Amino acid sequence: GKSLYIHFNTGCNATGFSLKPLNTLPVKATLLNDSRPVKCVVTESPDDFKENKKYLRLQDLPVNEFTNTVMIVKLDFDTVVPG
Repeated sequence: GKSLYIHFNTGCNATGFSLKPLNTLPVKATLLNDSRPVKCVVTESPDDFKENKKYLRLQDLPVNEFTNTVMIVKLDFDTVVPG
């Protein structure tokens, strides 16, 4: 449908995460662990510079607060998520 759930099963050790090949900004992004909003941008990261493409990136993830916990982020889009 119009929602995508991102599960960090093995934990997340970085505060930012690229979601290749997505390049659409969601209407809303929520960390389901505590319902806080998650900052999202569509940008080119240093790893993507060679491709010259922009991808959806989650930013400022609270990894230190959820050590040894599966973090789940829900992304809500205006249209059906390609998949």
